[in-house]
Amino acid sequence: MCRTPVDRDRDWPDMWCATPDHRVPLTAAGTHTVDNVRPAHWICNLRKGDYFPVEE
Repeated sequence: MCRTPVDRDRDWPDMWCATPDHRVPLTAAGTHTVDNVRPAHWICNLRKGDYFPVEE
């Protein structure tokens, strides 16, 4: 998401720890499947919220 590698060895509550990010948020009918989930830093995922770009 921020183009910085995610260090999976960092633990909560480190703001740079790994969390699953849903490319299409669950609130927008996204799925909890491998093709829709990617690793993200907790802080980046928090900032993104349930936003995702919509194609026009």
